[in-house]
Amino acid sequence: MIEHVVLLAVRPGEDAEPMLTALRELAETIPGIVSLSAGSNITDRGKQFTHGLSLRLESQEALDRYLA
Repeated sequence: MIEHVVLLAVRPGEDAEPMLTALRELAETIPGIVSLSAGSNITDRGKQFTHGLSLRLESQEALDRYLA
């Protein structure tokens, strides 16, 4: 099992929902994604990072497919 985390910075005033929707749809299109979560950073600890993506993948091969 592989955990993969991506931190994202969305410009102030920019609508992040289309991006988050597209990220969530990756779970339906890339084989090997076991779980996926994408959403807003609700703390002040992330500094400039406003959103994040967390993936759990079944193998290195699945991670390679996702990264491609």
